[in-house]
Order: sequence, then structure tokens, then C-alpha cells
Amino acid sequence: MANSEKPGSDWPDLAYSGSVKDIYGPDQEGYLYFRFSDRYSIFDWGEMPDQLPDKGNALAVMGDLFFRVLKEQGIHSHCEGLLSDDRKRLMPGSVTKNLMVRAVPVTRPEEQSVKGKLSYDYSFYESRPEDGLVPLEVIFRFGVPQGSSLLKRLSESSSYAATADLKAGDWLPEPIVEFSTKLEPSDRILSASEAMAMAGLNEVEFESLKTQALDGAKVLALIFREMNLELWDGKLEFAFQAGRTKEARDFLLVDSIGPDELRLLNNGIQISKEYLRQVYTGSPWELALREAKKLAAERGVADWKQICQEELGQSPEPLPKEVVDAMADMYRAMANELAIVADSERPFPNTQSLEFMIKALKQLKESNP
Repeated sequence: MANSEKPGSDWPDLAYSGSVKDIYGPDQEGYLYFRFSDRYSIFDWGEMPDQLPDKGNALAVMGDLFFRVLKEQGIHSHCEGLLSDDRKRLMPGSVTKNLMVRAVPVTRPEEQSVKGKLSYDYSFYESRPEDGLVPLEVIFRFGVPQGSSLLKRLSESSSYAATADLKAGDWLPEPIVEFSTKLEPSDRILSASEAMAMAGLNEVEFESLKTQALDGAKVLALIFREMNLELWDGKLEFAFQAGRTKEARDFLLVDSIGPDELRLLNNGIQISKEYLRQVYTGSPWELALREAKKLAAERGVADWKQICQEELGQSPEPLPKEVVDAMADMYRAMANELAIVADSERPFPNTQSLEFMIKALKQLKESNP
């Protein structure tokens, strides 16, 4: 667990401390309180050595604004707005780390070992809950980014004949939806049948979930187009909720939305957490991390991080200061730009424009290829 402190004495107890945000509650009214930190995580590692100043404020502001714009388009979420540290409601665009949401039950699958291999029991979802987190990450894709494994999956599927001639860096003829695990130590891509079985979805619900994800993705793409950014892919999370019939449950958008969940580009420059992934890609730590995940899978154990640290002797090095400063300003500038699109106050008026920060990130990349 990361180090966490209650913002105020009247806050409910800490329920969970993650690599990026802390979650407090639920309170007596059934609300949770997300407190976004300046921490960041890549490659499923958890908290990294550095923090990015004001990142938590920027993520809270952006999450609230995204949910507000989506709601205007008929896409509902569990978001209830921004809060001050003394739990007073704030206007959109206010500077705070705190976001209030309606609580959603989370049922984690049980770990089990089958023939020496680690697996997970999702049988709970066969009971078809009408309230709770869908145990899937729903991934939308508008294009095929460099280094993506998507091309291989497309080539192996007869369903994607229209993509036969695609190469890395191309846009897809039509956006697609994929699924991965959400409640396991490492994400793994699932087939459609695996995703349906894991979450206890019937065909009607499965198609509805894909449609809602694509509808939300298209709204986000339009928002970013106004910010002069290309949205290539991203992930969304949903909760079950009662539908019009017991045979077809509905879904509610949950968690949060921001550059940590999205792949955004401007003229080939990554304007998201992906920039940090690229900084570390190919480093001794990243190479050891890949080997540790492979060894953990072979041994049927979950803790690949311990293997990386103790057996392979690798942990991530701190970032160069210029990267920390530029990425912190990127989060601030993006929050400002989104506030303008959403007709709200700019939360960081002393920060340079997003256009300026994109140029700064490009110069950094060119000087440190």
C-alpha cells in the first residue's frame, strides 16, 4: 500500500490504496471518495519512484469534466462531482484531488492452482448480479499503434478480414472493442467467449456493453479532436445495473477517465502515460520485468514483482528531472484545455498551453531517443 492520509477527520476510513489513487468509504449514504495522488504506475508495477506535481489535481478535474460531457450525451456514470478536503461540493474545474462517486461492490475472483498453473474462479458472476463491478476492462481501439500486439490478433481472426492489409500506425476501418481481465495481478487479453463467460454475460448484454463502450469512445474522440489530439485507444470500466428485464442487465460507466487510461498522440508524440512507458522501455528493469512475468506464469504464482526485485535484482530507476517537470505540466495543460472545451474555468492558469507542452515533450524525446 502507498502512504495515505485522510484529508480530514470526518472522512470515512481508507478502503483501498492503489498505485494512483486512494479510495475512502463507503459512507452511510453509500458514497466513495476518490483521492487522486501525484503517483503514477506503468507495466502493472504499482507506485513508481517519482511523483508528478499536481497530477492528482489534474486527474480529478479531468475525470469530473469527462463524466459531465458524457452525461450530456446520455452516457451515465457513478460520478457525483468534485469535493474539497472538508467534503464540500466544488464547481467543475476547481483544483482538488477529490472526486465523489456512488459506491459499486467489487467481488474479486478466488485464486486457485490447477495443475501447477495459477487460475481464477469467476463462478460468482454466474449468479448474474445487478449491482457490482463488471470484472473486465473494456478496450476500444480506433487504430493500430506502434508496438501493439493487435495486428497479430487481427491476422488470426476471420472476423477482421477488412484489416488484412493494415500495418502499425494505421487507423482501423471501424473502431473495435476488446476485453481484458480487470481483477487479476496482470491484465490479459480475452476472447469474446472468454469475456462473456467470465462476467456471466449473455449475447444481448455483451453487445450492449460493446455498444456503450463505443458510444463513449466516440464522444471522447470528438473532445480530443477539439484539443488537437488523436485518440487511438483506451479502456473503460463498467458496473452492472438492473435493466428493463432480468434477461438484459444494463451498464453504468465507473472508475475514472483521463490520460492514464487513454493513448493520445499529436504528430506521433505520445501525450499520455504512454510517454513514460516509452522512457522505460528497453531499460534493464523493463527487460527483467518481462522475464519475471514469464517465470511467474511458468511457476503458477502471482507475485512476479518479487521475482523481479529479489531474483533478478531489478527495480525502476527515477526519471530525469526534466521528464518529471514536462509530464507534470502536460497533465496541468491537458486539464486546462479540457476545461475550455467543457466551458469551465481553467484550473491551472499559470501553466503553459498544451501546444507548448507538446513541443517540449517532442524536444525531450528527440534529445533522449
